[in-house]
Amino acid sequence: MDGFGKQIYEITHPFPTGERFGLGSQMRRAAVFIPSNIPESYTQNSSGEFVQFISCAEGSAAALETQLLVGTEPDFRAPEAVRPAPALIKEIQKMSASPRRYLTHRL
Repeated sequence: MDGFGKQIYEITHPFPTGERFGLGSQMRRAAVFIPSNIPESYTQNSSGEFVQFISCAEGSAAALETQLLVGTEPDFRAPEAVRPAPALIKEIQKMSASPRRYLTHRL
């Protein structure tokens, strides 16, 4: 598993039991979905399909960003443990935005 996914798994592991299967599960799925869709987008046969996969990854990154904020609430996880994750999400968003913008303008 990549460093990003592993980090999200570590953040969600100590969540309360009910949230490990609720919010924690959503966060872990997004953490796997994001890096899975970016390379898959490069295998698509058309620019439109590429943009669609990148957009899905960006949407999951935005959702995960919000979920991380919820995860800093008391009873979830200390904000210090969550602090590096938003920077990684921003990096993913930057890396995916440039090719998406370029291809969107060409379509």
